[in-house]
Amino acid sequence: MTIAILIDPLDVLFCRDGRPIVAGEGASAGATLPWPQVVAGAVRTAVLKQRGAFQNKTTPDPSLVKKVVSEVSIRGPLLYDRKNGKNGRPFIPCPADVVAAEKSKHGKAHSTKLIRLNPLPENVELPGWNENKPSATPLLRPLWHYEAPKNNDQIHRARAWHTQMGWITWDGFESWVNGDAPNISEHRQSDDLFFAETRTQVSIDSELGTALEGKLFTTHYLRLKSSIALYVEIDGADDLVDIQRPSVLTLGGDRRLCQIERTELVRWPKRPSGPAVLLGLTPTIIKDIGASYPSALAKYLTGCAVSGHDAISGWDLERHCPKPTRYACRAGAVWHLASHITEIPKLNRDLLDQDRGFGWLAVGTYRNPLL
Repeated sequence: MTIAILIDPLDVLFCRDGRPIVAGEGASAGATLPWPQVVAGAVRTAVLKQRGAFQNKTTPDPSLVKKVVSEVSIRGPLLYDRKNGKNGRPFIPCPADVVAAEKSKHGKAHSTKLIRLNPLPENVELPGWNENKPSATPLLRPLWHYEAPKNNDQIHRARAWHTQMGWITWDGFESWVNGDAPNISEHRQSDDLFFAETRTQVSIDSELGTALEGKLFTTHYLRLKSSIALYVEIDGADDLVDIQRPSVLTLGGDRRLCQIERTELVRWPKRPSGPAVLLGLTPTIIKDIGASYPSALAKYLTGCAVSGHDAISGWDLERHCPKPTRYACRAGAVWHLASHITEIPKLNRDLLDQDRGFGWLAVGTYRNPLL
């Protein structure tokens, strides 16, 4: 059975990036949204507590830990708008194929419409493209946007498109799923939903308990705006939260407390007819550094758009050592697939680490005005 929970931080969260905290050297730790694996660890720990694994001991039975890890999988987290109570909806990472024609000096879109970039159809020739096409992705085409000439002007002019970071509302997401672009009013910047709270601290001498001269360091804490929570879907943990009352779990660094409660599962839009396009709701693990797509998708790709990559590491509970660093396409990555591909669930299973929240995909369609 699949359940959904909302995670409400009771204070700021300390979700570090990969930068070290070095007193006196001007280094700082970043405030980011918690990685899916961090949420997965917090959820699984809460399940172990719920099932009495920590009674009269600080370390649970390793066999029980393995059982919970194998049974409990998560999808998320996503930012969630609670303004409408039980009728709230998640915010969706802005798809990388959604762009604007203009931007301000701060990189934010003006009040102009957003558009979708789509793969150039095969019947349109592009000089030099076929000769240099990678063998691993034989169907790959560049992303394109066609605008009908105005005033009988038959000259097609080049234009620089500006990728929109941030988030889109549920209404904007439904428009994207059906092949359209969201409206600019349905776009949100990250600082509309959360912000970093900066604190300067001083290093303490462990023996004397006094401040060390010149050893200041800065930490950034994550604070969600009011009415914003984290939305997570969970399989295999029907007993995690009492439906009648909220529970508490610790999340991220400093064991910051959060309140969790059951909520209604989001009704995700059904895949519309037409060629499929996948949207990474969470970061998607890739095998090769700098790759723009999971290897499972290579031979099906007709187009892709990725806003960037993140380094992912973690702690191996079984071997008691750090895990090797891997890389992931950031949330919002988009992969257009050939029109004859129908086995979307199988492709979804082939993506790595989905049980820990990575590789959560939404499926939509795209349209091309030249077809």
